[in-house]
Amino acid sequence: MNVVQSAVPPLPPELLEKFRAIVGEKYAVTDAADIQPYTTEERNLFHGRSPLVLRPGSTTEVAAICKLASEHRIALVPQGGNTGLVGGQTPHNGEVVVSLRRLDKIRDIDVESNTMTCEAGVVLQIAQQKAADVDRLFPLSLGAEGSCTIGGNLSTNAGGTGALAYGVAREMAPGAPEIADELALTAVELGFLPRRGDALANWAARVPLASVRGMVNILAQTERYGTPLAQSLRILATEFRSARMMAAEAKAARLPAVLTIPMIIFVLPPLFIVLIGPAIIQVMGQ
Repeated sequence: MNVVQSAVPPLPPELLEKFRAIVGEKYAVTDAADIQPYTTEERNLFHGRSPLVLRPGSTTEVAAICKLASEHRIALVPQGGNTGLVGGQTPHNGEVVVSLRRLDKIRDIDVESNTMTCEAGVVLQIAQQKAADVDRLFPLSLGAEGSCTIGGNLSTNAGGTGALAYGVAREMAPGAPEIADELALTAVELGFLPRRGDALANWAARVPLASVRGMVNILAQTERYGTPLAQSLRILATEFRSARMMAAEAKAARLPAVLTIPMIIFVLPPLFIVLIGPAIIQVMGQ
């Protein structure tokens, strides 16, 4: 299926230079031949067009790109490994492509909590190998794991071959992405978006955590209705504490069922021997 879209005017030269200044000349791709791999889906089913491909190397550069694009109303298409099968990563209408492949660092591996902190452009297979190096398993696995990226896996909520056993991508990432980077991007958006609520909503969309959604709702209510912020935060903290307690109680309630089989196998036979053994010895002695 080839998707053909109407022509889109090229970027003004002065705007193109501003984008170049953010990422550097080397990482602002304008040559048609070099852009082609970013606008064509790997099965050759989707074909897009873009006047520019930007390859930022930090979240600061990503934030600057978003700020400049919003100021000039330029549409962006984020892209990871370009392995999606439905054309979501393809610039169908002449959007600027923001390739995140240079954000390929694994910032931390914590064997105690069984977590790893990855940037959006880390290739899935690399993440699997790094986990294996410390005797851990990163269970997300799919056909494109040699080229797809963690950012794309999370944004599409990839399933893979182990989805039934281990869950889908977002279920494996309870703490992603890093809050500090997200707050920095949110701060930039608060500075240039016409409505602060839009910046807060974007934050909640990027970080699918209940705590973040709760915080966003509190801030939105404070701005819109004048709700006292301190009082609202105290209520929110109480609700989170109650939720953690309920989760702990539910986990404790499941323990008897979990321990039933080990008790039958390892505890009851010795106990039976201790209680019945003397009587059996006495009968045998007679």
